[in-house]
Parts: sequence; structure tokens; C-alpha cells
Amino acid sequence: MLRTDDNLTITAHLDLPPREVERTFHFREDRLFEGEGSQQPISDPLPLVQGVYEKFVQQVGPGEIFTITFHVEQP
Repeated sequence: MLRTDDNLTITAHLDLPPREVERTFHFREDRLFEGEGSQQPISDPLPLVQGVYEKFVQQVGPGEIFTITFHVEQP
């Protein structure tokens, strides 16, 4: 469960060719997310996650490894 002031970092990694995208979002006191790539605070983190991995999903081929990780940092 996220708490006020937590940071949620979403990382998408593609092995071949090696590429990685990482975005960090801040969970505010009003229960909204704000951060990289979000034009205004939002309550549902799903669009943030989709924004990170959409470009990679189209580039994944047979036998390649695509990884998404979520990291929560609490103050």
C-alpha cells in the first residue's frame, strides 16, 4: 500500500538491443500521482505504467526478454 510521499519508480528493460526506460512518480497527500511524463496529477497509476512500456512492447521479438519492475521508496 502506497503512503503519502512515497516514490514509485517504474523501469522497463529490453535485453536486445539493450534499452531501458525509467520513470519516477510521487504519491501526494491528496492521493494523486505526479512526475515524469504526467502533465497533471492523476489518481490511477495505470496510464503511467502504460506510458513507460508501450514503446518497448512493439519492439520485443521472439526470444527477447522484456522486464518491467516497480520500486517503491518510502521516506
